[in-house]
Amino acid sequence: MMVRYEDMGLKPEEKAKEIFKFLGLSYNKYVSTYVKEHTTLYKKPKKRKDAYGTFRDSKATIFAWRGALNYEAVVTIQDKCQEPLQRLGLRSFDSEDEYLNTTMSVLLHE
Repeated sequence: MMVRYEDMGLKPEEKAKEIFKFLGLSYNKYVSTYVKEHTTLYKKPKKRKDAYGTFRDSKATIFAWRGALNYEAVVTIQDKCQEPLQRLGLRSFDSEDEYLNTTMSVLLHE
């Protein structure tokens, strides 16, 4: 079973259910509650963020790197990681314009 970080961030409960099924474990209401609490910030966030904490809005954080890395860094990563990116179905950006276009998905297939 392949598990992509992006899939867990976009569909945490659906993917967690798939993992539990793959492992032959039951996905009960306690697990469901845990997943929901740790992947959505429906509670008021603390003033100080805990970088090592497990509570976060997973949908808001999975692609945050696009705002943090410049295109030159992305090109370097793409050059070094071309094969894994292809195997994982992740896009390689051919230009800085593509990279900056946030409507262009990083995922080639979902």
